[in-house]
Amino acid sequence: MLKSEEDRLYKSEDYINKLRYIAKHTHYQNRASVNEETVTIFSLSELRSLTYSNELRSLEFDTVFLGDFVEGRFPENYRPDPLLPENPYRNEEEQLYDSRFIFYRLLKSFRERLYLLVPQREREAELIPSPFLGQLKAITSVETIEVVNPERGSVPGFLSTYGNHVWTTETPFDGTFPVNLMNMRSLIKHVVKVEKSREKTHKHLVYEGVLTPETLSPESRAGLEERRQRTYSVTELETYAKCPFQYFVNNVLRFRVEEEETEDELSNRRRGSLLHEVLFEFYNNRRENPRVGRGFEEARQQLDEILDAKSEEHRNQRTENPIGENNIFWETDVEKLRVALHKWLEAERNYDLPVTPHYFEASFGQDQESKDPELGCTTPISIGEVRMKGKIDRIDIGNGAFNVIDYKTGSSTIRMPEILSGRSLQLSIYLQIAKQLLANNGITDLEAASGLYHKIRLDQCTVELGIGTEFLNGEAFKNYNGTDWKSVSSRSGQLLDDEIFEDRLVRVSGYVQQYVDSISKGNFPLITRVKTFVSPKDESETGDCVESNEIPEGYGFVESEVDGHKPLAPSNKTEPCNYCVYKRICRVGAIAEVSQSDD
Repeated sequence: MLKSEEDRLYKSEDYINKLRYIAKHTHYQNRASVNEETVTIFSLSELRSLTYSNELRSLEFDTVFLGDFVEGRFPENYRPDPLLPENPYRNEEEQLYDSRFIFYRLLKSFRERLYLLVPQREREAELIPSPFLGQLKAITSVETIEVVNPERGSVPGFLSTYGNHVWTTETPFDGTFPVNLMNMRSLIKHVVKVEKSREKTHKHLVYEGVLTPETLSPESRAGLEERRQRTYSVTELETYAKCPFQYFVNNVLRFRVEEEETEDELSNRRRGSLLHEVLFEFYNNRRENPRVGRGFEEARQQLDEILDAKSEEHRNQRTENPIGENNIFWETDVEKLRVALHKWLEAERNYDLPVTPHYFEASFGQDQESKDPELGCTTPISIGEVRMKGKIDRIDIGNGAFNVIDYKTGSSTIRMPEILSGRSLQLSIYLQIAKQLLANNGITDLEAASGLYHKIRLDQCTVELGIGTEFLNGEAFKNYNGTDWKSVSSRSGQLLDDEIFEDRLVRVSGYVQQYVDSISKGNFPLITRVKTFVSPKDESETGDCVESNEIPEGYGFVESEVDGHKPLAPSNKTEPCNYCVYKRICRVGAIAEVSQSDD
């Protein structure tokens, strides 16, 4: 069984399970009878059971192997159970006594040899031998056997040795090679070439996500260049900012990982979609009187009716995994959303500024007509030379200013560092687009005041400033903490002096152009390698490419705003990797921004 799969690697537990199966179904005709098993594998729980049933006392073997003889495994760490405080042990001392008794029984169960297997490390963590080993050495002699090369003679060991040879040798040996592994030789050479390029030489930039002209067909080069003329959404460019490689997979290769709705609850995507539809319908029916101060009960009834109708539409849209009527999980999620919407409505009721909701779901640059007939348009709006498309949830107007509102159901908070690093473009870009949309409709006397997040959640409804001008703080916008509306604190970091506010909007507009320039040039590196770039013409005297610290125009990070107009380097570059479905493909954890040495 193991021989037929010798070219594959398994976890140790898989290997043990195979050995257990072999031991259970194999009989040896030695000193034992034909029907007597002479190889047996026990788990620790089985040993404990055998010890206390006295069965282990009657079992003897020529050779006994005790695996995982390290601290925390044997004896196991004590983990009290708060639900079962006296099961299986009342305290750590009792568990240690039990483990010592099992070890004593094991010491009496072998005739010739006992092997205590002490692994040195688990991944990067070094392991500590079991404390029982020191106690055993104190009363008897224990021979230590060092395993110099645990993979020697194995297929993985041979391939690893040959890979090291290819890595360290300019001209690898091409002589005799095992016939059954002959097809692996070219693959190993290719893998080593790629890894050496990524870590040291940077000769093959295509494996670092940089598509240089000579690596592309004329059609592919033309396709990338045409991306300067396409229409972009903010979400697309934020994806590129967070990880160019993820953008490449999603938007250039057009891979898609669809979220399967297999559960009866509202998925995050559907919950957000339902919320937006309900709020649009609510305000669209109240365009003449959007404030909810008076007639609050009537407004809440309207909101409930819209939620019931829209949630029923969403339930009927589930055709692959349909949800039946009166499904308790679905209804519970809808009721949670209802409670959150009531909290949001209460906040709107207590809003005390003369700034009112005016435009709702104003889309631009999209094929379908905008839901907002006054402000929306199908023509893209340009930020610099980049054509943009999207949809603004809501625009409030009053006191000679306007606010851009974005509805959210999540708990994450966007801070100024995310804006400066280019990972959060939405509010800054939408403020500029909203001003253009208003100007297109003859409204030119309004100043951009703020971009606000309306967080509509079950636990608490809040309004948080994403970016705003200090001059209009308390006049055109406020924060809501769940109970009270208050002016934004100057210490928030989101509130800016008028001049700095305008500079930040201009700076973020520049990010948009830089991203599109980089996309059209074929720059799609891992986020951890954004600064590592080699120009094809940069060569050393030996003809090898050398790493260059010069970053091409429109590409890379700077450390502070005074260093240039590129995005600021994020403090945690790999944060977007936490929920990325491609992280096992890109191997971001194996490729750091600083090249690895051979030491």
